[in-house]
Amino acid sequence: TRAMRVLPALEASLLLLAEPVINPLWALLFQREIPSLWSAVGGGVILTAVALHSIRVDARTPAG
Repeated sequence: TRAMRVLPALEASLLLLAEPVINPLWALLFQREIPSLWSAVGGGVILTAVALHSIRVDARTPAG
């Protein structure tokens, strides 16, 4: 929550989207509940978008 003060709105919303996407993974690991194929595909799409966005933003940010 402290990072929300310094993150752009798009990045903050993408990070907040990751939490419900990871919930089926926790259910699989701890409750042995298997998510449906479409649930896994949708989660993969969102996580890929978050990762690609983060990589793109890091590439534009000057080192130092």
